[in-house]
Amino acid sequence: MDLNVIEDADLEQLRIDVLNEQDRRHRIAIAPAAIDALNRDYLAADNQVSGGVWKQPSGAVDAYPEGWQVTEGGKTWESLIPANAYSPTAYRAGWKEVTT
Repeated sequence: MDLNVIEDADLEQLRIDVLNEQDRRHRIAIAPAAIDALNRDYLAADNQVSGGVWKQPSGAVDAYPEGWQVTEGGKTWESLIPANAYSPTAYRAGWKEVTT
């Protein structure tokens, strides 16, 4: 692309478009970590700790993040996926039993 032949107004629009695209890519790159942090902050504010008793989440905000541990059915389970709302004993989807 030869920038020397582009009109000033078009060049300015191109600059804006490039900045917007860079911002969009950055937001996509950081969103998973930001969502995970917010999810963990929410659970902490709700007095939930990793390793506590499983309770049915009401939505994505209080679903269990990847790596979170819960106890249910006399066993400890670890979430394998983000925003896990499934019961580890009823479905086992997205959970693995933690064994010693």
